[in-house]
Amino acid sequence: MRAPHLILAYVVTAAAAHNEVPAIQQVCERMAQTKSQEAVSIRNYTVIRHYRLAVPHAGHVAEMMVRLTYAYPGHKKFEVLWERGSNSIQKRVFKKLLTAEEDASRFDTRVTADNYNFQMEGVETVNGRKCYVLRIEPRGHGKYLLRGKAWVDAVDYAVVRVEGEPVEDGSFWIRNTHVAQVYKKVAGFWLPAENKADTEVRLFGTAHLTIESLDYQISHSDVENRADAISGSRNPILE
Repeated sequence: MRAPHLILAYVVTAAAAHNEVPAIQQVCERMAQTKSQEAVSIRNYTVIRHYRLAVPHAGHVAEMMVRLTYAYPGHKKFEVLWERGSNSIQKRVFKKLLTAEEDASRFDTRVTADNYNFQMEGVETVNGRKCYVLRIEPRGHGKYLLRGKAWVDAVDYAVVRVEGEPVEDGSFWIRNTHVAQVYKKVAGFWLPAENKADTEVRLFGTAHLTIESLDYQISHSDVENRADAISGSRNPILE
């Protein structure tokens, strides 16, 4: 029989190997490769988005369903399917929110070494998957960048979660905003699943915004489509 202290040593060694953290440069390079592959493979997609905004102090709640169409290299088109709830939120918030998203699509806001400085903070498990936790600090004061943390999948080297505060809130009326973006794996790629934002608005108190992304329909690059046609393979997400 193995001595107890030897068994313990093996367990500790295995655990240490499992939680071994690679150099930040290696993680950044693998993330860049993943982003590059995604850009080459995904040419366009559509997704249904459900928006819900609640301002409890003012008693306002509103919802909106939108069809988002994405076309390479970053063009987004929004089609409002229906709205209900507070008219003031629909007119003053939702329309400006969609305008801001269209504006954001013209900027590079990806979690990359071009936009952020990274610092390794450790390893955590997110939805059963090992992830590297990175502290992210924007390289500049560009619009729509966050100061906070990013969780990177240790196998796919894709961002699965981002959380933090915007570098610029862009309005005197907004005192503080905290954003949490969660991603899900769709047809082999990590795409936005849910976005939550809590904002302190002067005069009205806290506003809670939730954006759920539902039913992705993805079109791959022409090269991959031709390869699928030749091999006779089927992609269930396109059906």
